[in-house]
Amino acid sequence: MDVEILIPFAGMALTFGVFYFFITSRHKERMKLIESGADPSLFYNSAGKRNSAIKFGMLLIGVGVGVFMGNLLESVTPLDEDVTYPSMIMIFAGLGLLAGNKIAMDMENKEKEQ
Repeated sequence: MDVEILIPFAGMALTFGVFYFFITSRHKERMKLIESGADPSLFYNSAGKRNSAIKFGMLLIGVGVGVFMGNLLESVTPLDEDVTYPSMIMIFAGLGLLAGNKIAMDMENKEKEQ
């Protein structure tokens, strides 16, 4: 049997195991909180989902801008593409995350004021 065939199966098994562990531990934690008398509405926070969508969107925008800037930097300067693409992607992804966090914090502060 070829070893190369086992690698995707091992990756899928690992992914399944991580998700299974995450879901079962979250379920156990929630059941313990409910048994101790915690409010079940604690688990349904719509603001967190909206903020994570904003952060993820800003991350993807940053990655896209980073790829564009890496391509532009490679074609205009004599730098190698092995340097330009990763550096620009990391810089602009980080800036996108910072911008997303700033937007999310501003939205939370605005909601608290109302």
